[in-house]
Formats: sequence, structure tokens, C-alpha cells
Amino acid sequence: MNRIIKDLESVCAYKGSYQFKLTRGEDDQSPPMLTFVSSAHLTFSAHDDQEAIASISYYIDRDEEGGYRLMRKDVLLAGGEAEKTTEAFAICERVRTIKLKFYDDKGQELDFWNSDFDIEGQRNKAPSAVLIDLRLLAPGQTGNPDEEGETPDAYRFLTRIKIGAT
Repeated sequence: MNRIIKDLESVCAYKGSYQFKLTRGEDDQSPPMLTFVSSAHLTFSAHDDQEAIASISYYIDRDEEGGYRLMRKDVLLAGGEAEKTTEAFAICERVRTIKLKFYDDKGQELDFWNSDFDIEGQRNKAPSAVLIDLRLLAPGQTGNPDEEGETPDAYRFLTRIKIGAT
């Protein structure tokens, strides 16, 4: 959660507007992907700019054992183009569910955000806050991240991250 919090707290405008969106794949069964521009680029080389702006994506992926993990991808931006992509890596394993809620500048809770569309004042804006409800499987437990229902032995992490001046 610390990595996600740092990334979201560092959301920034790029070329005069915010790029922040939750998207789904081709069908409704595909897991969502959260993509936004942030100044929290992760560098793994001494030659990379530590203060660079990147497009960061989070998404759910299947692991080799058939479980689910939360992945993070970081694409360094330069001059309006993607300059350098780091390979996606797992932020956490054994994901049961992840739910996101977005809050606009009036405090209204929304299930969806896309700064590319003019939906409820979202155009070129980032939400004021993001709520993350992440549930991880306990050891020995199995499950699908799309399954609903409470399980007493799932680990729950819940946080709301305030996004800077949007």
C-alpha cells in the first residue's frame, strides 16, 4: 500500500492537464486498469532522472500458480512521448479483491473516473481522493478476485488517499 499511496499522492498535471483513468479491457470480465501521470517514477538505474514524470498503471494479473497479483507498470514520459518503460512488477500477491472509489471536488463518491471524457466534471482532472479497499487471501485460502462475499480469514487493507491540487 505504501507504493500505491506514494504514487497517488504524487499525481501531477502533464502538458497542462491531468491524465487519470480507470479502464476495462475489451469485455466486462477483464480486470480494470488504473492509469495516471505521477512524479513518483521509480528508477532502477543511476542514469535515470529521479524526479521524472511517468505514466503509472496498476492492474490485476494471474500468477504461475493460478492466483492473482497486483501489478505496477511505470512508463517514463519525455517530450510528450513514452521514453522508457520499466517491466511490470508485482506489488502484492494473493489478491482476493480490489475495489476503487473516486471522490470529486465536491466530495461525491464515484465508481468510475476518466479524465479523457467530460463526465461529471472529470475532463482533464484527477479525483480529489481515491479509496482503495484491498483484500488478500490468507495462507491456505483460495479464491477469485471477482468473487463477492466476506471471508473471515481474508486480510483487508483500506485507505483513502488525498490527491494534491487538482
